[in-house]
Amino acid sequence: MATLVPGFTILQHLGRGAGSHIFRAKDLGTGKEIALKRVLWRSPEDDKHLAQTEHEYEIARRLNHPHLRRCLELRRIKEGGNVRELLLVMELVAGCTLERHRPSRPAEAVEIFIGVAQGLAALHAIGLVHCDMKPRNIMLGFDGRIKIIDFGQSCPIGTVKDRVQGTPDFLAPEQVCLDPLDERTDVFGLGATMYWSLTGHGLVTPIPSRSSVPWPANKGSLLRWSGPATPTQLNDKVPPPLSNLVMQACRERAVDRPASMAALIESLQAIQRDCFPEASPPSEPSGDPESTSDGSSSLARSP
Repeated sequence: MATLVPGFTILQHLGRGAGSHIFRAKDLGTGKEIALKRVLWRSPEDDKHLAQTEHEYEIARRLNHPHLRRCLELRRIKEGGNVRELLLVMELVAGCTLERHRPSRPAEAVEIFIGVAQGLAALHAIGLVHCDMKPRNIMLGFDGRIKIIDFGQSCPIGTVKDRVQGTPDFLAPEQVCLDPLDERTDVFGLGATMYWSLTGHGLVTPIPSRSSVPWPANKGSLLRWSGPATPTQLNDKVPPPLSNLVMQACRERAVDRPASMAALIESLQAIQRDCFPEASPPSEPSGDPESTSDGSSSLARSP
């Protein structure tokens, strides 16, 4: 295996995604263990995978925050003047995703939410929106670290995308309607992630699927529904203030959500102080490094 990836000793195959494989590897130049994303060009269909990996690196190389995963280097291997292989060297997080380790206690969940919101606030501070917040893109380290991963869909604040990208249960309405994206887009994504973490259920909204209604749907008719059950209704361990904040973060209109991650952090910290004054640290997740429920890489599942 090592001969297939010059410069690295491959220690473990963590998983695969569209056009990519993820490995735990040792960088022979530095001697450090890293996560390695390998993307190969085999046909013109792979051009988009190469472009997305280039984009991910350009975003992640700018990041410097304990809750944001760093990309350390991008190695380009050319053939005939064209890039035919990309090796993205990333910070290795020994742990598992929030998707695999759903918190058993609301107090633990709030601790995780605060860390994620702090990471997103740092991302917003440099003018970027993550645009793909979901449990699969949050790593929980065995050492207690909380890391947001996968910046392949990130974009500058105010971007209007030309197509719908993301996972339906966690998409903000403005993503579906191809409207401008801003900090409150990530507020919705984190709100939907909090909803799932506290209830075990996705925030089921009447967003059309690709198999039913062409995206985008007609604006103005997308989210006219009475709303899902609240977290408290689905899990009586969730205190009403936390339930109310989650539902506020998931409101249809961006203007009705918390205006910023700073506002969301302030509310979460108040809930932590008032509802969980003796909360213990998050329990240690179990599993292989970077694994998800099916054993594949969290990053590879949404490259």
